[in-house]
Amino acid sequence: MYCGSGSLLSAVLLAISGALPPPASNAALDPLLQRVARRLTAPAAEQHLQVEVEEDLDNGDRTTSVLTTRSVQRLLPNGTQHGDVLDAVENGRDVTQRVRHAWAERAHEGQGSALPAAKLDLELRLPFEASQQSRYAFSVIGGSAEVPVVHFEPRGNGQRLWVGLASVDAKTGTILEMVGHPAVLPSFVDQIEVRMEFRADDPPGVTPARCVVKGGGHLLFVQKRMRYTLVTTHPPATL
Repeated sequence: MYCGSGSLLSAVLLAISGALPPPASNAALDPLLQRVARRLTAPAAEQHLQVEVEEDLDNGDRTTSVLTTRSVQRLLPNGTQHGDVLDAVENGRDVTQRVRHAWAERAHEGQGSALPAAKLDLELRLPFEASQQSRYAFSVIGGSAEVPVVHFEPRGNGQRLWVGLASVDAKTGTILEMVGHPAVLPSFVDQIEVRMEFRADDPPGVTPARCVVKGGGHLLFVQKRMRYTLVTTHPPATL
């Protein structure tokens, strides 16, 4: 996503220009969509290291405050994910205990994700997941036969759904890169964009190798801009 393929960049420019072809029938892409869905629903890695960086930004996108949290994420037998905070640092100060307490409270309340999108009542469900595909229209707008670039947008009501592009390994069904934004912005949110990058050699599943959420919003006369970066390592590095 950050040193992305030329095909995805070309497709982004095509989307911006408004020259997208009409969405194709999903049936025309069924073989590809089925491969991607199988890849996403395969058993996830039992454990991975996760680094989260939450930044407050000024109007020039300069960082004014930063919180970095390292954790080990484990897949439990019931299919849910549990995170153990290793350490947390905010603007140079150790805040590990505070963050551990916050994570424990969130887990107790059943709020499993700290992603800004989750806080804003947005679903970060990938459009390519089997349970989501019927809610979207897909079309190939660039790339190659080996790595097509697929455009996705909601069918009908776009509430809590996404518009964007993804480059896909057609043979394995691996999503390589994806960029998107909400089809309908939540109240008080002016802009939010999600960028994801997957590694072909990582275990199957929906956990990206890198995810960046960037956005901004307002409440009355108070404006806020933020960037959230998540990086995962499979298997966990030596701790």
